[in-house]
Amino acid sequence: MAQPFFYNCAILLATTVAVMMFLELSEIAKISSRVSRSKQMPQKRTSQWIVLASSQARTETVKKLASLPDWTLVVVGNEKTPESDLSDLPGVHFLSAEIQASLDFASTHALPSSSQSRKNAGYLYAFANGAQWIYDTDDDHELYGKGVDHFDYSLERTRGLRFTTLEWPNATIQESLFNPYRHFGRPDIWPRGFPMEMVKNHDHHDGAYRLCRVQRPPVVQQGMVMKNPDVDSIYRLQPDIASDENFNEIAPPVILAPGTYAPFNSRNTLFSRSAFFGLFLPSSVPEGIADIWRSYFTQALLHLARESISFVPANAIKRGNTTSFTKGFDDEIKLFDEAGEIVQFIDEWECGLDMLDKCTIELTMQFASRGFWGEKDAKLIGHWVEDLKKIGYVFPALRPGARCEYPIGEDKDLRKNCRRAHVVFSTDLPMKKSEPAVERAEKKIENFGDLKVAIVTNNWQWTLGMGMLQRMYQANFAMLILCGHYPKQGKDAEKKEYPEGMSGGDSHYPNLKRPFNYIHLSNEEVRWDYLMYYCLAKVEEMKIQNVKGYLMFSDDAITNFWNPLNLDVMQGTIRGAITLGPCTCFPPPAMMCSRASLPSSTPPSSSPRVSRCRPSTCSPHPSRMNRLVSLALVGLLVVAPVLSDNFESALEAHPHMLVEFYAPWCGHYKLLAPSTTRLKDEGSEVKLAKVDATVLGNLARKFEVRGYSTLTFFRAGKTTEYTCECLFATRGRDADAIVNWLKKKTGPAAVTIESSDDLKAVILVNRVMYNRSRGWDTKPVKVLVGKNFNEVYKNSGKGLLFKFYVPWCEHCKSLVPLWEELGEKYGTSDKVLIAKVGSSHIEMGETTEDVKKEEHTELWPNQQFGFNAMNRTIELIPRIGRLPRVNPYTKKNITDAYEYLMVGDGWTVADWMFVPAANILFVAVFAQLAHEGELFHELFASKMMHILPSEGTSGPVRVDLWNEDRNRWARFYSEHKHALHPVKLSEFQKMPAKAQFCDVVLDSFYKNIFKIGNRTK
Repeated sequence: MAQPFFYNCAILLATTVAVMMFLELSEIAKISSRVSRSKQMPQKRTSQWIVLASSQARTETVKKLASLPDWTLVVVGNEKTPESDLSDLPGVHFLSAEIQASLDFASTHALPSSSQSRKNAGYLYAFANGAQWIYDTDDDHELYGKGVDHFDYSLERTRGLRFTTLEWPNATIQESLFNPYRHFGRPDIWPRGFPMEMVKNHDHHDGAYRLCRVQRPPVVQQGMVMKNPDVDSIYRLQPDIASDENFNEIAPPVILAPGTYAPFNSRNTLFSRSAFFGLFLPSSVPEGIADIWRSYFTQALLHLARESISFVPANAIKRGNTTSFTKGFDDEIKLFDEAGEIVQFIDEWECGLDMLDKCTIELTMQFASRGFWGEKDAKLIGHWVEDLKKIGYVFPALRPGARCEYPIGEDKDLRKNCRRAHVVFSTDLPMKKSEPAVERAEKKIENFGDLKVAIVTNNWQWTLGMGMLQRMYQANFAMLILCGHYPKQGKDAEKKEYPEGMSGGDSHYPNLKRPFNYIHLSNEEVRWDYLMYYCLAKVEEMKIQNVKGYLMFSDDAITNFWNPLNLDVMQGTIRGAITLGPCTCFPPPAMMCSRASLPSSTPPSSSPRVSRCRPSTCSPHPSRMNRLVSLALVGLLVVAPVLSDNFESALEAHPHMLVEFYAPWCGHYKLLAPSTTRLKDEGSEVKLAKVDATVLGNLARKFEVRGYSTLTFFRAGKTTEYTCECLFATRGRDADAIVNWLKKKTGPAAVTIESSDDLKAVILVNRVMYNRSRGWDTKPVKVLVGKNFNEVYKNSGKGLLFKFYVPWCEHCKSLVPLWEELGEKYGTSDKVLIAKVGSSHIEMGETTEDVKKEEHTELWPNQQFGFNAMNRTIELIPRIGRLPRVNPYTKKNITDAYEYLMVGDGWTVADWMFVPAANILFVAVFAQLAHEGELFHELFASKMMHILPSEGTSGPVRVDLWNEDRNRWARFYSEHKHALHPVKLSEFQKMPAKAQFCDVVLDSFYKNIFKIGNRTK
């Protein structure tokens, strides 16, 4: 019995739907037939319609809009509009006064013929003919740039910036107002309809923006207008106001969340189908007020359905003169008096009804009762609602809780949708308004250089140096974004200008300054640096406009922005490009040539890059007979050219040998000569040798030479690269430093001091350790060295807190009082041991490689994550059919992740990379997927360099320092390189390190900024 019942129900439902569709089509057909009787309308009908009212039908705007192939134009005229003007534009739907009267719309019959409100007939006509999108504009506005393509036509989801209400307990309605002109770089301008009492001191406070990966697309979008933006008469009455105003062209679109408000007009606005109910223009108020009242009215209703509006970059230009100032002021008096009152009212208003069409009627009655518009409009909106329903419009459903949608995710949420962000844009135009707009725009472009976005990353919470980074880079990029971990925004009213703890800067660097652009990424999200490429995905979500590319570098990578880049391909730093001294040299046999001598197949660069360290032309590859190494055993006063096979025999004959790998064009290859006499006089067993690595490149590669000149000490078959523990990189390679370092390497692990003379000798040498293994735990802060570190680390049974230090480190010195305090507090504890470990002490002891790795893991708490991520990649090789790789020197299969990537793919250092704008979407999607799969940072960069057209540097354009090289950063820095990493700003808080940073880096910045002409006019 149940089956016939459900069958009958289905038949009844289908019949009902068919009848409704018939009635709807009948109504539409009735409208079309009435129009057809008056005039044969064009056949062109698309899903996208343009509606404008014009008394002069044939304008340049009309002709250009009519030519858009995917859009249908309807022109709403009046008694004065000559229909004949459109005779040669057959695709235009012209609604004359006669045709408007014939339409079967109750809401359009009583409209004034000369009012802009007659556009209501055009809106209904477009919808009745299948419109899904309606572009609302005027006949004096021309499309500019991307035009209508600047709008977002997504129907289900989009990404980008979101302006939200502030969560401060003392927040006011002023902080819920959005000034689109401020967002697009003109805080000195406010739009028509912005409450005058709230213009003063208005700002988009930090905490108001958030960046969301997924959100519902806006249903109303207002585009910025160049030349004559929509401002009120009070702004136009100011002196020295030009009619050629422009906006920042890189500023991205922004969505206004429910609970925030901004006026929008009827001159450059796109409505999607969900917002068609809000197109009604009232006629009982002056035209300068009608579209503004409509905007606030519509926003209140959209918020009930969790829908939103947005503002997009400039896509139109207003031609012609503005309205008379005095007439505009008279018409806008009601605007000045009541705009703030309307905003306050709609923010507090709640609809107690169950459907949006009923709420629409309720709100229009409220507007009438408060005098915002007349009873006439209240009745017309009632007819408007019925007209919409008659032609098949379905109002959106009510969805409560709009203001709680898209919250900011917690820091520990690795898949959060929304995060804190902040953006501030400016036009950087001269304040002199009388300059022509074109000249001012040219100066802006000149100041912004190649229109690149700089993304500075930080793997720890930002605490210092932000103001310094701003001053180094902000004026020389189109936009500077600081991407990293920021403390949560404070709710205290006096701290709301910046994230808590950021407002005061720090005592050693300049304070943070506006504009301040940031994207918050938690430490957990980026795994303390191992996934920092995630910044690229987040920056792409912003939808920054009209830039040529994105340069991402870490906060400890000094970037010389004045050096040109090839902006058409991805740029990275591939390890293997090696650096030393002021020279940057490269491992043979890859011959480095000037651009003029490169083969024609080589990708062109923006400018020649010829190193100072090598000849400007290529030398031919040396023949077999010339593949000799000059092995100068200067300790024996012997200089003998030998074949590479003899190198091993030389090492066997001399168990202690210091070898200098050099290149003739580098100026530091004569380092060993001053040390020869010292070693000979002291009867040392150490022999000194030098190797021309440009001739015998296989030896340089075998011993992992990273730069010229490199000093490598060979002892009993093991190698150690020479390092100096000196503060200034210009010291340390003199005879005393080299000889003392060799003595430390060849002498006893420790020297027992038995007299004051012995102590003085130790102090002079500054390399021999006092015998601290006895009585190491007699003081509150325990002293660990190589001999006792392993035993204490493994067997103490306590929680261990180590401080690893070197004597010259200023940061280490600053920790001494804190460590002493901790030692006094926990010195007798049976649970915690406070200790300090000098790096030279560990080096002189018997610490194993495993213990060293564990020590480093203690310092870098998430390092194991990086190892695991790379090892997972290696484990996947058999599954994806990749062949094992073989080390070319050992001839053994590679199992180590680092070595595998180095040999097969090269190794791209991810602390500096450039992504062209054409590739940013692909890179962002890959970054999102890589982040979800926890792909290691450097591996991500390597894969991008191999997938996309790229220039992986084997040239002198950028450098990465490794291990002990970091302490000698000043020796590696050159203004001719693109970058140097790492140079830690935290090391320059006090003298003399601060003076060195100023002399080496900031002085180069100063000279090059003025040399290239930035900001000198």
